[in-house]
Amino acid sequence: MAKPMAKRSLAFLTPAHRTLGRKVFELADIPVGRVSWSKFSDSETHCVVESDVKGLPVFVFQTGAQPMQESLWDLILLCDALKHAGARRVIVVLPFVPYRRQEKQTRPGESLTLRLVGELLQTAGVDELITVNLHRPQTVTWLARQVYHLSVLDDVIRAVGKFHSIDVVCAPDNGAIPLAQTAAQELGASVMSVMKKRVGPNKVSFTPFHSGTNEQVREKRILIVDDEIDTGSTILGVARMLKAAGAASITVAAVHGVLSGKVEATLKQVGYDRLFLTDTLPLKTSKWPRLKLVSVAPVLAEAVARRAQWL
Repeated sequence: MAKPMAKRSLAFLTPAHRTLGRKVFELADIPVGRVSWSKFSDSETHCVVESDVKGLPVFVFQTGAQPMQESLWDLILLCDALKHAGARRVIVVLPFVPYRRQEKQTRPGESLTLRLVGELLQTAGVDELITVNLHRPQTVTWLARQVYHLSVLDDVIRAVGKFHSIDVVCAPDNGAIPLAQTAAQELGASVMSVMKKRVGPNKVSFTPFHSGTNEQVREKRILIVDDEIDTGSTILGVARMLKAAGAASITVAAVHGVLSGKVEATLKQVGYDRLFLTDTLPLKTSKWPRLKLVSVAPVLAEAVARRAQWL
């Protein structure tokens, strides 16, 4: 990887997921500046940039870790502080975007929150953004004036291929079909997709888009792939359908491991052989003995270093 001129830019970290942020900037050979974080007694966050950034382009690392509101607000405060400190350009590295799923209005009076997030970021002084596998890629233009949208799906699928032979890649819903097609091509597998239909409050049913599922699945090694795993309920519903059709084994892969709510208990019911996720979000690997973690640090560092060369 070509290294940028380190003196020409600085990098800054928010409190969330410092391990990944430091690794990214270390690989990109960009020094990390100093920021003071504190809390007032009424829970207000106080942010002060201690390094001299006047006239410099700066990078900021943050990810949409839980609690989501705090992660987003820390990012906004830091970017605003950098602009007021005289930074010439603010480039945010945000591998997991907060409120990524609130990108459409399903009924009157509903907030289009992802667009609001973009407006807040730009108001805070964000000029460019580097992100990874958005839930809906079409929304990329909402987030910043210039966005670099990276995909790490190939890295995840290559990791799967090193551990398992896969016969069929399954998309758990319509939105995941392009991911499944990419994975199937990489693994030399066939593709199947599932339709998720809401049948009542907190209840969904899963049916294959095409007939012949039993023949396609019976005694086959299946990979379920998606852009993220949140509560795990979709994965569980699809896995039950596949097992009922006679699947020999199930592997699960996704880019973002949100893993909220009762996901640990839910995924235990899936009975998967191995779970593949990236580190776009901080994960307690000790809770997931069959987890294979794929780091996005090299991909992000390459994007940062390439951008830094032109600043």
